Amino acid sequence: MAYHYKKTLFHTSFNAFVEDLTVALYKEGFVILASSDIRRILKESLQVNMKKYEIMSVIIPHLFNEMLALQPFTGIVLPSQITVSETSAREVEVSIVDPTRFMAKAVADPTLQNITDEIQRRLNVVVEQLSHKPVGIPDGLV
Repeated sequence: MAYHYKKTLFHTSFNAFVEDLTVALYKEGFVILASSDIRRILKESLQVNMKKYEIMSVIIPHLFNEMLALQPFTGIVLPSQITVSETSAREVEVSIVDPTRFMAKAVADPTLQNITDEIQRRLNVVVEQLSHKPVGIPDGLV
């Protein structure tokens, strides 16, 4: 059973994709708690060169609050994690944790099911918005 799903998308640039992803997340009610430039971190720490790779931690505040009210320790397994990795000059791969499956394994509390299902639904909307057409590329260029 996969705990995440991933999708490869075409885009003008990695940075433009991250900007479009950020807008799509906000439209669905997500707040970005943290965004980490892993390429920069590994370059500074280990002098490792790698393609662009970013990790974002996101929540929907009112749903996160409901989860904390039911199970205060859920903050250790959620917020939702999203990774964006550069696979080529105009291609990125986005991977998103599946909150319903992940929480079912980590917490096994059925009272959280409706909340994680709603988070999952909104994450799916975000991915569909970004994959509906090549994001950032004007119509007719692909």
